[in-house]
Amino acid sequence: NVKGKENLYGLPAQTTTLTLFWNKDLFRQYREELNQAGLNHRRAPENWEEFIEYGKILTDPEEDLFGFAMTNSLWFSFPLINSYQGAIVETDKDGRFFPTFDNKRTRAALELKKSFYQEHQIEAGAWQAGAIAPEQGFINENYAMILMGPWNIERFQAVGINFGVDLIPRPGKQQAIEVGLIPEDASEEEYNEKVTTSSTIGGNNIVVFRGSEHPQIAYEIAHFFSDEEAQKKWAEELGQIPVRLEAQEDLDLEGFPEILTFIDQINYSRAIPPIPLYGTLESEVYTPEMDLVLQGRSDLDRAIRNMNRRFQEQILDLIIVE
Repeated sequence: NVKGKENLYGLPAQTTTLTLFWNKDLFRQYREELNQAGLNHRRAPENWEEFIEYGKILTDPEEDLFGFAMTNSLWFSFPLINSYQGAIVETDKDGRFFPTFDNKRTRAALELKKSFYQEHQIEAGAWQAGAIAPEQGFINENYAMILMGPWNIERFQAVGINFGVDLIPRPGKQQAIEVGLIPEDASEEEYNEKVTTSSTIGGNNIVVFRGSEHPQIAYEIAHFFSDEEAQKKWAEELGQIPVRLEAQEDLDLEGFPEILTFIDQINYSRAIPPIPLYGTLESEVYTPEMDLVLQGRSDLDRAIRNMNRRFQEQILDLIIVE
């Protein structure tokens, strides 16, 4: 209860994010072509401009090989949107929410996503119904790069994939200038300072219900799962990202060394907007419109108009601002 108003709170228990997984063997297989293009086969791309160049070299449809495979959901799109420092919703001076899929930076991120499949043809079409999912295609070594969370680390290890985990690419310098992240005459120092990697944040909270018969016991259970010691065990034995900053220190991650990259990534990442009906936003507002864009059955301008309208009507109009 804050200033006479009751609020709902949760105690964070588990968190996750997305990073870039890349197949080291495929990069090595195409090392000559990559090196000739001035790209280093021993590392992942560091910005989206490089990402496209890597993807072109690592794509050979006749061999069922594609540089990238993506999931067409909003949560999996946030790494692009967030790296461009875009937004899908904002509030006005009266505290009312309004949709901003037409935000210049958000639009640029969605244009980039579309270009992977349509213009540059480095994406496998893995977002389509019935297609081989990104994680399965990565296991099959048909996809050289995917955006994925820590939940697949053990699975990839078990099948013997030689993979790396790196930070999500950031906009290249020219891309950053075009969307106003930095001025046209920005130095490399300014670019490196203001333009960083970013991703999305998921996870879950523990709550104690108002009607709980044993609220103190429930709280103690919640406290146990969010305790530093329990969070360290989750990281070391299950490959989870600790929700407590102190639990991120002095970890023994011999079995999950990739978690260090996830910890680094999540500290650059942004949570999804605090709005209700997020499932509706995914399934009825964003994904159907972007599906049509990727299929070439709609243009991005029309899709953005429809997303803004549906977002407003189906979700934001329901929020009461006192």
